[in-house]
Amino acid sequence: MKVAKGLAAALLIILTVACALLAVLLHAAYTMFSRGGPAYTEGAADQRARLEEYIQTHSQMAPGDVLTFEWDEAYIDRRPYGTGETVRQLTGYAFEVKALNDEYWNRLLFFKDGQLVKELVYSWFEWEFPVELLGFTPQTVFRIEANAPRYALSVAEGYEGTAVWQEEDEAAQKAESGAQSEARASSAA
Repeated sequence: MKVAKGLAAALLIILTVACALLAVLLHAAYTMFSRGGPAYTEGAADQRARLEEYIQTHSQMAPGDVLTFEWDEAYIDRRPYGTGETVRQLTGYAFEVKALNDEYWNRLLFFKDGQLVKELVYSWFEWEFPVELLGFTPQTVFRIEANAPRYALSVAEGYEGTAVWQEEDEAAQKAESGAQSEARASSAA
């Protein structure tokens, strides 16, 4: 009887160790093979959580002081169903992102030297940026107005020049189209 109990206990220990080893191997395999997603999504949840926590506890924020990856400019890809197209047109950068398949999601696209390095998806119910704000730099300071669970982020006074505004983009497009018209007129003459 004691021998049978001893064997049962040994068998139970062996099965427990085997299950633990199997769990470790499955986790390792999942980690190794699940990295098939784009590099710009790695660690995005941690960065979004850092921003979220900071926004909830401060009245001002410079994103470059909060985020822990390198970037030199960020752009807002807005709903509905953001595809990145407005950011591609604005910047001329070539990049691919999955379309946001929900009308309630926006995303921040972060670039370093013209290359997409991070994508942070957020709900427009949570964070609100000024409609005319298209992009910003790490040095841009945002004023945070809390109306939980929604937080309005507006560019703090004195930092307007570190942001990209819709009016500036429209003026640049008009100047570019005017220069092209002028060039066509002079080549026709």
